[in-house]
Amino acid sequence: MQRWSVGITTTPRRQSTLEDCLDSLARAGWENPRLFLDGSARVPARYEHLCATWREGRVGAWPAFYLAMVEMILHDPNADAYMLLQDDVMAHDRESLREYLEQVLWPGYRPGLVSLFYTGHDTTAGWHRADGNWDWGAQAFIFPAGVARAFVTDVEMSRSMLAASGENHIPIPELIFEWVMRRGIETWYAIPSLTQHIGNTSTIWGNAAISGGRRANWFSGSTESEFAVEEDLSSFPEELFPCKKEHSSRYVEIIERGRKRMRDLRVAICGVCHNARPALPRIAARLERLAAMFRDFRIVFCDHQSSDVTREFLYDWQQVNDRVDVLTLEMPGRPPSYVDHAKANLVQCRNVCRDYVLEHYAHVDYVMVLDTQVLGGWSFDGIAHTFGTHDWDVVGSYGLRYRSMRQEGKGPFEHFDEQSFQPQDDIGTDLIDFDGELVVERGQPLISVKSCFGGLAIYRLACMQAAEYVGAECEHVALHDELRRLGFDRIFLNPSQIALYAPSC
Repeated sequence: MQRWSVGITTTPRRQSTLEDCLDSLARAGWENPRLFLDGSARVPARYEHLCATWREGRVGAWPAFYLAMVEMILHDPNADAYMLLQDDVMAHDRESLREYLEQVLWPGYRPGLVSLFYTGHDTTAGWHRADGNWDWGAQAFIFPAGVARAFVTDVEMSRSMLAASGENHIPIPELIFEWVMRRGIETWYAIPSLTQHIGNTSTIWGNAAISGGRRANWFSGSTESEFAVEEDLSSFPEELFPCKKEHSSRYVEIIERGRKRMRDLRVAICGVCHNARPALPRIAARLERLAAMFRDFRIVFCDHQSSDVTREFLYDWQQVNDRVDVLTLEMPGRPPSYVDHAKANLVQCRNVCRDYVLEHYAHVDYVMVLDTQVLGGWSFDGIAHTFGTHDWDVVGSYGLRYRSMRQEGKGPFEHFDEQSFQPQDDIGTDLIDFDGELVVERGQPLISVKSCFGGLAIYRLACMQAAEYVGAECEHVALHDELRRLGFDRIFLNPSQIALYAPSC
Protein backbone atom coordinates (compact mmCIF):
# COMPACT_ATOMS: atom_id res chain seq x y z
CA MET A 1 0.00 0.00 0.00
CA GLN A 2 1.87 3.04 -1.28
CA ARG A 3 -0.17 4.97 -3.84
CA TRP A 4 -3.44 6.59 -2.84
CA SER A 5 -6.16 8.32 -4.80
CA VAL A 6 -8.28 10.41 -2.44
CA GLY A 7 -11.44 12.31 -3.29
CA ILE A 8 -13.99 14.41 -1.43
CA THR A 9 -17.51 15.01 -2.68
CA THR A 10 -18.96 18.35 -1.63
CA THR A 11 -22.17 20.26 -2.16
CA PRO A 12 -23.63 23.56 -0.87
CA ARG A 13 -24.52 23.50 2.83
CA ARG A 14 -26.14 25.89 5.28
CA GLN A 15 -22.93 25.70 7.33
CA SER A 16 -19.90 24.55 5.38
CA THR A 17 -17.74 21.79 6.88
CA LEU A 18 -15.35 21.35 3.94
CA GLU A 19 -12.49 23.32 5.49
CA ASP A 20 -12.66 21.33 8.75
CA CYS A 21 -12.73 18.12 6.71
CA LEU A 22 -9.68 19.14 4.66
CA ASP A 23 -7.75 20.24 7.75
CA SER A 24 -8.43 16.94 9.45
CA LEU A 25 -7.50 14.95 6.36
CA ALA A 26 -4.19 16.83 6.05
CA ARG A 27 -3.34 16.07 9.68
CA ALA A 28 -4.21 12.43 9.04
CA GLY A 29 -1.68 12.24 6.17
CA TRP A 30 -3.51 13.21 2.96
CA GLU A 31 -2.71 16.78 1.89
CA ASN A 32 -3.85 16.79 -1.74
CA PRO A 33 -7.25 15.19 -2.21
CA ARG A 34 -9.25 15.85 -5.36
CA LEU A 35 -12.46 17.80 -4.85
CA PHE A 36 -15.72 16.96 -6.61
CA LEU A 37 -18.06 19.97 -6.38
CA ASP A 38 -21.70 19.26 -7.10
CA GLY A 39 -23.31 22.68 -7.43
CA SER A 40 -22.07 26.06 -6.22
CA ALA A 41 -20.08 24.85 -3.23
CA ARG A 42 -17.36 27.24 -2.06
CA VAL A 43 -13.77 26.04 -1.76
CA PRO A 44 -11.88 27.63 1.19
CA ALA A 45 -9.15 30.04 0.05
CA ARG A 46 -6.42 27.94 1.66
CA TYR A 47 -7.40 25.00 -0.52
CA GLU A 48 -8.06 26.66 -3.88
CA HIS A 49 -4.87 25.03 -5.20
CA LEU A 50 -6.40 21.54 -5.00
CA CYS A 51 -7.46 19.76 -8.17
CA ALA A 52 -11.21 19.96 -8.56
CA THR A 53 -14.05 18.86 -10.77
CA TRP A 54 -16.95 21.29 -10.69
CA ARG A 55 -20.47 20.81 -12.00
CA GLU A 56 -22.49 24.01 -11.99
CA GLY A 57 -25.74 22.09 -12.09
CA ARG A 58 -26.19 19.55 -9.32
CA VAL A 59 -26.63 15.91 -10.31
CA GLY A 60 -27.34 14.54 -6.82
CA ALA A 61 -25.49 12.48 -4.24
CA TRP A 62 -25.39 9.07 -5.92
CA PRO A 63 -24.34 10.24 -9.42
CA ALA A 64 -21.75 12.52 -7.80
CA PHE A 65 -20.34 9.57 -5.84
CA TYR A 66 -20.28 7.26 -8.87
CA LEU A 67 -18.75 9.84 -11.22
CA ALA A 68 -16.13 10.73 -8.62
CA MET A 69 -15.05 7.09 -8.49
CA VAL A 70 -14.81 6.98 -12.29
CA GLU A 71 -12.69 10.15 -12.43
CA MET A 72 -10.39 9.00 -9.64
CA ILE A 73 -9.63 5.82 -11.60
CA LEU A 74 -9.06 7.82 -14.79
CA HIS A 75 -6.73 10.32 -13.10
CA ASP A 76 -4.86 7.75 -10.98
CA PRO A 77 -5.04 4.43 -12.84
CA ASN A 78 -2.08 3.00 -10.90
CA ALA A 79 -3.39 3.73 -7.41
CA ASP A 80 -3.40 0.90 -4.88
CA ALA A 81 -6.45 2.29 -3.07
CA TYR A 82 -9.24 4.74 -3.84
CA MET A 83 -10.63 6.57 -0.81
CA LEU A 84 -13.78 8.64 -1.25
CA LEU A 85 -15.16 10.79 1.56
CA GLN A 86 -18.01 13.20 2.06
CA ASP A 87 -17.23 16.80 2.96
CA ASP A 88 -18.66 16.54 6.48
CA VAL A 89 -16.25 13.92 7.81
CA MET A 90 -13.54 14.28 10.43
CA ALA A 91 -10.73 11.70 10.30
CA HIS A 92 -8.72 10.31 13.18
CA ASP A 93 -5.89 12.82 13.03
CA ARG A 94 -3.99 12.56 16.30
CA GLU A 95 -1.44 10.45 14.46
CA SER A 96 -0.97 9.61 10.79
CA LEU A 97 -4.02 7.57 9.89
CA ARG A 98 -2.47 7.09 6.46
CA GLU A 99 0.61 5.34 7.88
CA TYR A 100 -1.57 3.12 10.03
CA LEU A 101 -3.78 2.08 7.13
CA GLU A 102 -0.77 1.38 4.93
CA GLN A 103 0.30 -1.17 7.53
CA VAL A 104 -3.06 -2.90 8.07
CA LEU A 105 -4.77 -2.86 4.66
CA TRP A 106 -6.20 -5.13 3.65
CA PRO A 107 -7.56 -6.81 6.81
CA GLY A 108 -9.08 -9.91 5.15
CA TYR A 109 -7.62 -12.79 3.18
CA ARG A 110 -8.34 -10.86 0.01
CA PRO A 111 -8.79 -7.14 -0.68
CA GLY A 112 -12.31 -5.93 0.04
CA LEU A 113 -14.30 -2.78 0.64
CA VAL A 114 -13.34 -0.92 3.82
CA SER A 115 -15.54 1.56 5.67
CA LEU A 116 -13.80 4.02 7.98
CA PHE A 117 -17.15 5.03 9.48
CA TYR A 118 -19.00 2.73 11.92
CA THR A 119 -22.26 3.63 13.66
CA GLY A 120 -23.08 0.39 15.48
CA HIS A 121 -22.99 -0.30 19.21
CA ASP A 122 -20.33 -3.02 19.35
CA THR A 123 -17.34 -2.00 21.49
CA THR A 124 -15.03 -4.87 20.57
CA ALA A 125 -11.95 -3.01 19.36
CA GLY A 126 -10.24 -4.04 16.13
CA TRP A 127 -11.10 -4.86 12.54
CA HIS A 128 -14.33 -6.71 11.84
CA ARG A 129 -15.87 -8.28 8.77
CA ALA A 130 -19.48 -7.29 8.10
CA ASP A 131 -21.84 -10.20 8.71
CA GLY A 132 -24.84 -8.88 6.83
CA ASN A 133 -25.66 -5.94 9.10
CA TRP A 134 -25.03 -2.49 7.61
CA ASP A 135 -23.89 -0.11 10.34
CA TRP A 136 -22.42 2.75 8.33
CA GLY A 137 -23.30 5.38 5.80
CA ALA A 138 -21.35 6.52 2.75
CA GLN A 139 -19.13 8.91 4.71
CA ALA A 140 -15.75 7.22 4.06
CA PHE A 141 -15.02 4.19 1.88
CA ILE A 142 -11.72 2.71 0.69
CA PHE A 143 -11.80 0.59 -2.47
CA PRO A 144 -8.91 -1.66 -3.52
CA ALA A 145 -7.96 -1.05 -7.15
CA GLY A 146 -9.65 -4.17 -8.50
CA VAL A 147 -12.80 -3.65 -6.45
CA ALA A 148 -13.00 -0.01 -7.57
CA ARG A 149 -12.94 -1.05 -11.22
CA ALA A 150 -15.51 -3.77 -10.62
CA PHE A 151 -17.72 -1.17 -8.95
CA VAL A 152 -17.71 1.42 -11.75
CA THR A 153 -18.11 -1.21 -14.50
CA ASP A 154 -21.02 -2.98 -12.83
CA VAL A 155 -24.07 -2.76 -15.08
CA GLU A 156 -26.55 -2.33 -12.24
CA MET A 157 -24.51 0.47 -10.67
CA SER A 158 -24.35 2.42 -13.92
CA ARG A 159 -28.06 1.90 -14.52
CA SER A 160 -28.93 3.20 -11.06
CA MET A 161 -26.69 6.21 -11.65
CA LEU A 162 -28.53 7.03 -14.87
CA ALA A 163 -31.88 6.66 -13.08
CA ALA A 164 -30.91 9.17 -10.40
CA SER A 165 -31.08 12.94 -10.45
CA GLY A 166 -30.90 15.88 -8.11
CA GLU A 167 -34.60 15.41 -7.38
CA ASN A 168 -34.67 11.60 -7.40
CA HIS A 169 -32.61 10.68 -4.34
CA ILE A 170 -31.10 7.20 -4.38
CA PRO A 171 -29.45 6.27 -1.05
CA ILE A 172 -25.77 5.40 -1.52
CA PRO A 173 -25.38 2.98 1.44
CA GLU A 174 -28.24 0.76 0.29
CA LEU A 175 -26.85 0.58 -3.27
CA ILE A 176 -23.37 -0.34 -2.08
CA PHE A 177 -24.76 -2.90 0.36
CA GLU A 178 -26.77 -4.53 -2.42
CA TRP A 179 -23.72 -4.56 -4.66
CA VAL A 180 -21.25 -6.12 -2.20
CA MET A 181 -23.80 -8.78 -1.25
CA ARG A 182 -24.53 -9.58 -4.89
CA ARG A 183 -20.87 -9.74 -5.84
CA GLY A 184 -19.68 -11.53 -2.70
CA ILE A 185 -17.19 -8.80 -1.80
CA GLU A 186 -15.86 -8.76 1.74
CA THR A 187 -16.59 -5.58 3.68
CA TRP A 188 -14.54 -4.53 6.71
CA TYR A 189 -14.81 -1.82 9.34
CA ALA A 190 -12.87 -0.70 12.40
CA ILE A 191 -14.01 -0.29 16.01
CA PRO A 192 -13.76 2.43 17.19
CA SER A 193 -14.76 4.33 14.07
CA LEU A 194 -11.83 6.00 12.32
CA THR A 195 -13.98 8.89 11.08
CA GLN A 196 -16.82 10.95 12.50
CA HIS A 197 -19.72 12.74 10.83
CA ILE A 198 -19.34 16.42 11.76
CA GLY A 199 -21.99 18.33 9.82
CA ASN A 200 -25.23 19.14 11.59
CA THR A 201 -27.28 19.05 8.39
CA SER A 202 -27.58 16.41 5.74
CA THR A 203 -26.37 17.04 2.22
CA ILE A 204 -29.52 15.34 1.00
CA TRP A 205 -32.12 16.10 3.60
CA GLY A 206 -31.44 19.75 4.41
CA ASN A 207 -31.94 20.29 8.12
CA ALA A 208 -31.94 16.64 9.22
CA ALA A 209 -30.00 16.54 12.47
CA ILE A 210 -27.04 14.20 12.88
CA SER A 211 -27.96 11.26 15.07
CA GLY A 212 -28.54 7.53 15.07
CA GLY A 213 -27.12 5.86 11.99
CA ARG A 214 -25.47 9.12 10.84
CA ARG A 215 -23.14 9.35 13.87
CA ALA A 216 -20.35 7.11 15.13
CA ASN A 217 -21.09 6.19 18.73
CA TRP A 218 -17.38 5.64 19.41
CA PHE A 219 -14.86 7.68 17.44
CA SER A 220 -11.15 7.04 17.92
CA GLY A 221 -10.26 10.68 17.31
CA SER A 222 -11.88 12.32 20.32
CA THR A 223 -14.92 10.90 22.05
CA GLU A 224 -15.12 13.96 24.29
CA SER A 225 -15.61 16.48 21.50
CA GLU A 226 -18.90 17.77 20.19
CA PHE A 227 -18.67 16.94 16.51
CA ALA A 228 -21.77 18.57 15.15
CA VAL A 229 -22.54 22.23 14.86
CA GLU A 230 -25.14 23.29 17.44
CA GLU A 231 -24.97 19.89 19.16
CA ASP A 232 -23.93 19.14 22.71
CA LEU A 233 -23.09 15.88 24.42
CA SER A 234 -25.95 16.18 26.90
CA SER A 235 -28.75 16.45 24.33
CA PHE A 236 -31.90 14.31 24.26
CA PRO A 237 -34.34 14.31 21.31
CA GLU A 238 -37.45 15.45 23.20
CA GLU A 239 -39.05 16.38 19.86
CA LEU A 240 -39.23 12.72 18.83
CA PHE A 241 -41.79 12.08 21.56
CA PRO A 242 -44.48 14.77 21.38
CA CYS A 243 -47.32 14.96 23.86
CA LYS A 244 -50.84 14.69 22.48
CA LYS A 245 -52.69 17.98 22.27
CA GLU A 246 -55.30 16.92 24.83
CA HIS A 247 -52.56 16.26 27.41
CA SER A 248 -50.18 19.10 26.52
CA SER A 249 -51.31 21.89 28.86
CA ARG A 250 -51.49 19.58 31.86
CA TYR A 251 -48.16 18.03 30.88
CA VAL A 252 -46.38 21.40 30.72
CA GLU A 253 -47.91 22.42 34.05
CA ILE A 254 -46.58 19.27 35.75
CA ILE A 255 -43.11 19.72 34.23
CA GLU A 256 -42.87 23.30 35.47
CA ARG A 257 -44.00 22.24 38.92
CA GLY A 258 -41.42 19.46 38.87
CA ARG A 259 -38.55 21.72 37.81
CA LYS A 260 -39.43 24.17 40.58
CA ARG A 261 -39.55 21.37 43.14
CA MET A 262 -36.24 19.87 41.96
CA ARG A 263 -34.49 23.15 42.73
CA ASP A 264 -35.20 22.49 46.42
CA LEU A 265 -34.20 18.80 46.43
CA ARG A 266 -30.95 16.89 46.90
CA VAL A 267 -30.22 13.74 44.91
CA ALA A 268 -27.63 10.98 44.70
CA ILE A 269 -27.20 9.36 41.28
CA CYS A 270 -25.73 5.85 41.16
CA GLY A 271 -24.41 3.81 38.24
CA VAL A 272 -22.44 0.63 37.61
CA CYS A 273 -19.82 0.44 34.85
CA HIS A 274 -18.13 -2.39 33.02
CA ASN A 275 -16.23 -1.51 29.84
CA ALA A 276 -18.43 1.53 29.33
CA ARG A 277 -15.73 3.91 28.09
CA PRO A 278 -17.30 4.76 24.68
CA ALA A 279 -20.55 5.87 26.34
CA LEU A 280 -19.10 7.76 29.31
CA PRO A 281 -18.51 11.22 27.75
CA ARG A 282 -22.19 11.57 26.92
CA ILE A 283 -23.32 9.93 30.17
CA ALA A 284 -21.15 12.34 32.16
CA ALA A 285 -22.44 15.37 30.24
CA ARG A 286 -26.05 14.26 30.64
CA LEU A 287 -25.62 13.57 34.34
CA GLU A 288 -24.08 16.97 34.99
CA ARG A 289 -26.94 18.62 33.12
CA LEU A 290 -29.45 16.57 35.11
CA ALA A 291 -27.70 17.18 38.42
CA ALA A 292 -27.71 20.94 37.82
CA MET A 293 -31.51 20.83 37.97
CA PHE A 294 -31.30 20.02 41.71
CA ARG A 295 -30.34 22.05 44.77
CA ASP A 296 -27.47 19.64 45.47
CA PHE A 297 -26.25 16.36 44.01
CA ARG A 298 -23.74 13.56 44.34
CA ILE A 299 -22.79 11.11 41.57
CA VAL A 300 -21.55 7.68 42.67
CA PHE A 301 -20.19 5.20 40.11
CA CYS A 302 -18.90 1.71 40.78
CA ASP A 303 -16.58 0.15 38.22
CA HIS A 304 -16.22 -3.61 38.16
CA GLN A 305 -13.05 -4.92 36.54
CA SER A 306 -13.30 -2.96 33.30
CA SER A 307 -10.62 -4.04 30.86
CA ASP A 308 -10.79 -0.84 28.80
CA VAL A 309 -10.08 2.67 30.12
CA THR A 310 -13.43 3.15 31.84
CA ARG A 311 -11.80 3.59 35.23
CA GLU A 312 -9.33 6.16 33.91
CA PHE A 313 -12.18 8.25 32.54
CA LEU A 314 -14.06 8.05 35.83
CA TYR A 315 -10.98 9.12 37.80
CA ASP A 316 -10.40 12.04 35.42
CA TRP A 317 -14.03 13.07 35.86
CA GLN A 318 -13.64 12.86 39.64
CA GLN A 319 -10.60 15.15 39.45
CA VAL A 320 -12.57 17.95 37.80
CA ASN A 321 -15.84 17.46 39.72
CA ASP A 322 -15.59 16.97 43.47
CA ARG A 323 -19.20 15.77 43.61
CA VAL A 324 -18.30 12.59 41.72
CA ASP A 325 -17.21 9.52 43.68
CA VAL A 326 -15.62 6.48 42.00
CA LEU A 327 -15.82 3.11 43.71
CA THR A 328 -14.47 -0.28 42.62
CA LEU A 329 -15.46 -3.87 43.21
CA GLU A 330 -12.54 -6.24 42.87
CA MET A 331 -13.69 -9.83 42.96
CA PRO A 332 -12.03 -13.16 42.15
CA GLY A 333 -13.19 -14.05 38.68
CA ARG A 334 -15.00 -16.65 36.80
CA PRO A 335 -15.37 -16.09 33.08
CA PRO A 336 -17.55 -13.03 32.31
CA SER A 337 -19.90 -15.30 30.37
CA TYR A 338 -20.85 -17.09 33.57
CA VAL A 339 -24.29 -15.58 34.00
CA ASP A 340 -24.88 -16.20 37.70
CA HIS A 341 -21.48 -14.79 38.56
CA ALA A 342 -22.13 -11.70 36.44
CA LYS A 343 -25.48 -11.11 38.17
CA ALA A 344 -23.88 -11.53 41.59
CA ASN A 345 -21.25 -8.96 40.65
CA LEU A 346 -23.93 -6.53 39.48
CA VAL A 347 -25.91 -6.97 42.69
CA GLN A 348 -22.81 -6.33 44.79
CA CYS A 349 -21.93 -3.25 42.74
CA ARG A 350 -25.44 -1.89 43.22
CA ASN A 351 -25.15 -2.45 46.96
CA VAL A 352 -21.69 -0.87 47.09
CA CYS A 353 -23.24 2.30 45.64
CA ARG A 354 -26.27 2.07 47.93
CA ASP A 355 -24.19 1.56 51.07
CA TYR A 356 -21.85 4.40 50.13
CA VAL A 357 -24.74 6.81 49.64
CA LEU A 358 -26.33 5.83 52.95
CA GLU A 359 -23.03 6.23 54.78
CA HIS A 360 -21.85 9.48 53.21
CA TYR A 361 -24.93 11.20 51.76
CA ALA A 362 -27.85 10.25 53.97
CA HIS A 363 -29.01 13.87 53.77
CA VAL A 364 -30.26 13.49 50.17
CA ASP A 365 -33.96 13.28 49.42
CA TYR A 366 -33.85 10.87 46.48
CA VAL A 367 -31.60 8.24 44.92
CA MET A 368 -31.49 7.66 41.16
CA VAL A 369 -30.21 4.37 39.78
CA LEU A 370 -28.86 4.48 36.22
CA ASP A 371 -28.09 1.86 33.56
CA THR A 372 -24.98 2.88 31.61
CA GLN A 373 -26.37 1.02 28.58
CA VAL A 374 -28.89 3.82 28.04
CA LEU A 375 -26.82 5.12 25.12
CA GLY A 376 -29.47 7.49 23.82
CA GLY A 377 -29.94 9.28 27.12
CA TRP A 378 -33.07 10.14 29.05
CA SER A 379 -35.78 12.75 28.89
CA PHE A 380 -35.04 15.71 31.16
CA ASP A 381 -38.63 16.85 30.76
CA GLY A 382 -39.77 13.37 31.73
CA ILE A 383 -37.75 13.38 34.94
CA ALA A 384 -39.15 16.81 35.80
CA HIS A 385 -42.62 15.38 35.12
CA THR A 386 -41.93 12.66 37.70
CA PHE A 387 -40.97 15.21 40.35
CA GLY A 388 -44.05 17.24 39.49
CA THR A 389 -46.15 14.24 40.48
CA HIS A 390 -46.77 13.35 44.13
CA ASP A 391 -47.42 10.24 46.21
CA TRP A 392 -44.88 7.74 44.93
CA ASP A 393 -42.04 5.69 46.37
CA VAL A 394 -40.41 4.49 43.15
CA VAL A 395 -40.75 5.69 39.55
CA GLY A 396 -39.13 3.78 36.70
CA SER A 397 -38.63 4.86 33.12
CA TYR A 398 -40.36 3.98 29.89
CA GLY A 399 -37.30 2.29 28.38
CA LEU A 400 -37.29 2.20 24.58
CA ARG A 401 -35.12 0.72 21.86
CA TYR A 402 -35.34 0.58 18.09
CA ARG A 403 -37.25 -2.29 16.59
CA SER A 404 -34.92 -4.67 14.80
CA MET A 405 -37.48 -4.77 11.99
CA ARG A 406 -40.19 -2.26 11.17
CA GLN A 407 -43.69 -3.62 11.74
CA GLU A 408 -46.85 -2.40 10.10
CA GLY A 409 -48.94 -0.28 12.43
CA LYS A 410 -46.12 0.19 14.95
CA GLY A 411 -43.69 3.01 15.54
CA PRO A 412 -39.90 2.79 15.30
CA PHE A 413 -39.46 2.18 19.06
CA GLU A 414 -40.49 -0.70 21.29
CA HIS A 415 -40.69 -1.00 25.06
CA PHE A 416 -37.51 -2.52 26.46
CA ASP A 417 -37.18 -3.43 30.12
CA GLU A 418 -36.11 -7.07 29.89
CA GLN A 419 -37.03 -8.80 33.17
CA SER A 420 -37.60 -5.73 35.34
CA PHE A 421 -41.09 -4.86 34.11
CA GLN A 422 -43.90 -6.61 35.95
CA PRO A 423 -47.32 -4.99 35.49
CA GLN A 424 -50.18 -5.15 37.94
CA ASP A 425 -52.58 -8.02 37.32
CA ASP A 426 -55.36 -5.60 36.40
CA ILE A 427 -53.37 -3.44 33.97
CA GLY A 428 -55.70 -1.97 31.38
CA THR A 429 -55.95 -3.65 28.00
CA ASP A 430 -55.57 -0.21 26.41
CA LEU A 431 -51.93 -0.19 27.57
CA ILE A 432 -50.97 -3.59 26.15
CA ASP A 433 -51.18 -4.28 22.41
CA PHE A 434 -52.04 -7.56 20.70
CA ASP A 435 -48.40 -8.70 20.93
CA GLY A 436 -48.32 -8.15 24.68
CA GLU A 437 -46.16 -5.03 24.34
CA LEU A 438 -46.61 -2.01 26.59
CA VAL A 439 -47.64 0.95 24.42
CA VAL A 440 -48.03 4.30 26.17
CA GLU A 441 -47.53 7.93 25.24
CA ARG A 442 -45.93 10.97 26.80
CA GLY A 443 -48.34 12.91 28.97
CA GLN A 444 -50.32 9.90 30.19
CA PRO A 445 -50.65 9.40 33.97
CA LEU A 446 -48.17 7.27 35.89
CA ILE A 447 -48.92 3.54 35.70
CA SER A 448 -48.95 1.45 38.88
CA VAL A 449 -46.71 -1.62 38.49
CA LYS A 450 -45.20 -4.36 40.62
CA SER A 451 -41.76 -3.60 39.21
CA CYS A 452 -40.03 -1.65 36.46
CA PHE A 453 -36.67 -0.03 35.76
CA GLY A 454 -36.35 1.00 32.11
CA GLY A 455 -32.79 2.26 32.39
CA LEU A 456 -33.33 4.86 35.12
CA ALA A 457 -35.35 4.61 38.33
CA ILE A 458 -35.91 7.18 41.08
CA TYR A 459 -36.32 6.15 44.73
CA ARG A 460 -37.23 8.04 47.87
CA LEU A 461 -34.27 7.76 50.23
CA ALA A 462 -36.42 5.83 52.70
CA CYS A 463 -36.74 3.02 50.14
CA MET A 464 -32.99 2.59 49.90
CA GLN A 465 -32.71 2.71 53.68
CA ALA A 466 -35.33 -0.03 54.02
CA ALA A 467 -34.07 -2.64 51.54
CA GLU A 468 -30.99 -3.69 49.62
CA TYR A 469 -30.42 -5.52 46.36
CA VAL A 470 -30.28 -9.30 46.57
CA GLY A 471 -29.08 -11.98 44.17
CA ALA A 472 -31.98 -13.03 42.00
CA GLU A 473 -33.02 -13.42 38.38
CA CYS A 474 -33.38 -9.64 38.29
CA GLU A 475 -32.05 -7.44 41.07
CA HIS A 476 -34.66 -4.73 40.43
CA VAL A 477 -37.59 -7.14 40.77
CA ALA A 478 -36.17 -8.58 44.00
CA LEU A 479 -35.69 -5.09 45.45
CA HIS A 480 -39.21 -4.03 44.50
CA ASP A 481 -40.71 -7.22 45.93
CA GLU A 482 -39.04 -6.47 49.25
CA LEU A 483 -40.13 -2.84 49.16
CA ARG A 484 -43.74 -3.82 48.57
CA ARG A 485 -43.53 -6.30 51.44
CA LEU A 486 -42.33 -3.47 53.69
CA GLY A 487 -45.16 -1.18 52.62
CA PHE A 488 -43.36 0.87 49.96
CA ASP A 489 -45.86 -0.20 47.34
CA ARG A 490 -46.33 3.04 45.41
CA ILE A 491 -44.23 1.86 42.45
CA PHE A 492 -44.94 3.42 39.07
CA LEU A 493 -43.80 3.59 35.47
CA ASN A 494 -43.89 7.10 34.02
CA PRO A 495 -44.67 7.11 30.27
CA SER A 496 -43.08 10.58 30.04
CA GLN A 497 -39.82 9.54 31.71
CA ILE A 498 -38.30 8.09 28.54
CA ALA A 499 -34.90 6.40 28.39
CA LEU A 500 -33.38 5.34 25.07
CA TYR A 501 -31.27 2.22 24.80
CA ALA A 502 -29.98 3.46 21.43
CA PRO A 503 -29.12 6.91 20.08
CA SER A 504 -31.87 8.90 18.45
CA CYS A 505 -32.60 8.46 14.76
